[in-house]
Amino acid sequence: MLLSSIRQQILDRAIRGQLVPQLPEEGTAEELYQQIQAEKKALIANGSIKKEKPLEPIQEEDIPFEIPATWKWVQLQDICMSLGAGLTPSKSNKAYHTNGTIPWILTGDLNDQEILEAPNKITQLALDNTSLQIKPSGSLLIAMYGATIGKLGILTFPACMNQACCCIEPHQNVNRLFLFYYLRAIRSSLKTSGEGSAQPNISKEKLRILHIPLPPQEEQTRIVRKIEALFSALDTVESSKKRISAIQTELTKRILEQAIQGKLVPQLPEEGTAEELYQQIQAEKQRLIAAGTIKKEKPLPPIEEKDHPFDIPETWKWVRLGDCGAFTRGSGIKKNEVVAEGKPCVRYGQLYTTYKTRFSQAVSHVPQELFDKCKQASKGDILMALTGENKVDIAMAVLYEGEEALAIGGDMTKFSPVRIDPLYLVYTLNSPYGISCKTERSTGDIIVHTSNDKLSTIPIPLPPLAEQKRIVAKIEEMLTLCKTLQ
Repeated sequence: MLLSSIRQQILDRAIRGQLVPQLPEEGTAEELYQQIQAEKKALIANGSIKKEKPLEPIQEEDIPFEIPATWKWVQLQDICMSLGAGLTPSKSNKAYHTNGTIPWILTGDLNDQEILEAPNKITQLALDNTSLQIKPSGSLLIAMYGATIGKLGILTFPACMNQACCCIEPHQNVNRLFLFYYLRAIRSSLKTSGEGSAQPNISKEKLRILHIPLPPQEEQTRIVRKIEALFSALDTVESSKKRISAIQTELTKRILEQAIQGKLVPQLPEEGTAEELYQQIQAEKQRLIAAGTIKKEKPLPPIEEKDHPFDIPETWKWVRLGDCGAFTRGSGIKKNEVVAEGKPCVRYGQLYTTYKTRFSQAVSHVPQELFDKCKQASKGDILMALTGENKVDIAMAVLYEGEEALAIGGDMTKFSPVRIDPLYLVYTLNSPYGISCKTERSTGDIIVHTSNDKLSTIPIPLPPLAEQKRIVAKIEEMLTLCKTLQ
């Protein structure tokens, strides 16, 4: 089970009174509620806080779930000293923002934790000339709309906030962390309640009447302690999983580095040499060119000894990727041309999100008419995206092992190896060395591009064919062992 799901289950049990036992000596939430109302009434009488709009009573049919007999369903306004949003001082008035010293919180600053700093600040003039108020440390903030809707934060310093943040100041006898965890527990339902307009919005009015399951004060504290103890244990597990994941990533890199340097399996004289294989590849390519199966290409420059990236066994040979097969660039397949049933296809983005290392069955399809117009890949072809978002992932290699022809979209290419184990090439191209070669041959920052011509120049450490197969088998054996590290 995912750790996030376990956390949600803990919160669900906590807000239903199922995480800690109820203790009679701690009294009831009704007593706490009456005490809060009495104090608020006194503060309203002496002008310390404003009188609030009266709330409609909670109807039994509106109660979302059962709670212990010592608890009480209340509305958020009942247990708060104030509840309201901030605003944005006019951006056109630079005097409101330049050299500001007063922390001004935006929804992007909310990260479901304590807020430890405020990147944005406003001036005293902005505070004096608007209805903005500085809220005290300990105030609970919630994002009411935008990309961060439902996100929470707790102020650790006095601050004001923009109009997308609602500030909740709980009564001193309401544990703000209990309220924080409750709002976190029901975030998905809050988001749902905010739907129905162009921009989902958890309004102040919805928050004001939000139903809260209120436990006695001391039980709130015990619930918070229990949640945090369990979350701490889960954090330890999560940290361990991240460390293991980092180890697995590093081991994978080391395995691939050793493999392409000829250090993973021994060299066997009876398997011949890469020079012999290279001559066979060139002869086969000439035959395919003569038959019109592949196009004749411009000769690639030889790899001088001084340009060898690293040492390889004597029976191996440095060759250019383009010398080992043929590239064919795909043709455009628009997103709206993909259908539920039809002929299999792959679009370039799926090489980043859907397929890893190898696949035999496509998840997308196009109509027969479009399929017939597209460039197609066959079993044993290596697919690479020519466009991406960064230079590390660009042209990540994926082997197609399906029996059925596969339409390939634009911004991607297929490489058809000749007399070479395609998985050996995939692992070489996806190794740290291969990634660095593709990075050097790509351009752009926000959108990264490479090309068939550039990829064809990548130097490949070529072993004899039988050794390639032994290397692939050893890689997969070691990667399987690596995945068992849990």
